[in-house]
Amino acid sequence: MSTMLRAIRATTLPVAVTVNGWVRALSRLTHKAQFLMQWGVHPNPEWFDTYLAQHYEWPAKRTSWLWDRGVYSVLGMPAGANVLEICCGGGFFTRNFYSGRAAHVTACDFDPTAIRHANRFNRAPNVRYELCDIRERLPAGQYDHIIWDAAIEHFTEDEMAAIMGRIKAAMNPGAILSGYTIKERDDGGEQHHEHEYEFKSLEDMTRVFKPYFKNVLAFETAYPERHNLYFMASDGVLPFDKDWPNALRVAA
Repeated sequence: MSTMLRAIRATTLPVAVTVNGWVRALSRLTHKAQFLMQWGVHPNPEWFDTYLAQHYEWPAKRTSWLWDRGVYSVLGMPAGANVLEICCGGGFFTRNFYSGRAAHVTACDFDPTAIRHANRFNRAPNVRYELCDIRERLPAGQYDHIIWDAAIEHFTEDEMAAIMGRIKAAMNPGAILSGYTIKERDDGGEQHHEHEYEFKSLEDMTRVFKPYFKNVLAFETAYPERHNLYFMASDGVLPFDKDWPNALRVAA
């Protein structure tokens, strides 16, 4: 049997590799077309279809910032956590980064087109998508981890303060809030026509979280086309704190 399987592989594997190369090339072409239609002409959508990043932007730009936010949020997520993702957009990170570690993810967005997309393309057995405007309420429940990715800049400072109060009330003891935003351009130009407030620095961003949390971590990554600001906040331990159990620092 193994001899027969090896013979089959010898003849079919080159075909599979060639066909998959054609499929990837076609996928890059069609996703590039969608990207140019949605983001090359104003107005742009309020949420981003991350499959465009997977199939077009990543091969074109060869940069990791497209995925950094998912990796950083999972760092602080306990296995089996009850997770809330607010402003989830099309649900790409919900399904492909968070649902594999969490016991359950509730993900919400106020845009019906985003929720329809999420339910169509990013379903998972432990994920529930909900149409919800977080300026008015959060999905009911208490959570071990709350994620607010690529969205805080869409709210005014007064709205941020009101939302932060709701977030804190929905967090279990020791829970973590994590997320990221884009830094204001050095020339003051607009990053996106739907942005209400873009932070000027890490210090500018952390002042939003300090009134609500005892422990706040902020860091940044700078790329030629984008400068990102990341945050984690909790009343408990954060990744890479001295008492964080998942790391070991050894002095030279």
